[in-house]
Amino acid sequence: MTAEQYWNGETLLINSYEEAYNQAQKRKNYDTEYSAWLNGFYFNRGYVAARNKEVQYPQNLILYEERKKQEEEHCLTFAEKEMRENEKVKAYLQSKMGVINRG
Repeated sequence: MTAEQYWNGETLLINSYEEAYNQAQKRKNYDTEYSAWLNGFYFNRGYVAARNKEVQYPQNLILYEERKKQEEEHCLTFAEKEMRENEKVKAYLQSKMGVINRG
């Protein structure tokens, strides 16, 4: 924003610049915090994998796995998504019925 825009421009323009700046700062803070969380996660997985042979360190980047999963779900048709949801509900109900039948 130039000095001319600041002193002689519209008040809404100043508010817009301030809003954009605040959103950029929030995004930057989020990215920094998320990066720190990922670093801690990788460190934790490495530590646990070194101490426990049953746990493996992630072979691929975690963000890669998340993005791959999102792309796969995005490519599913409506019928496939509905079928997956029905299977989840069916498994849930069967697990509840097992608890009721045992009780």
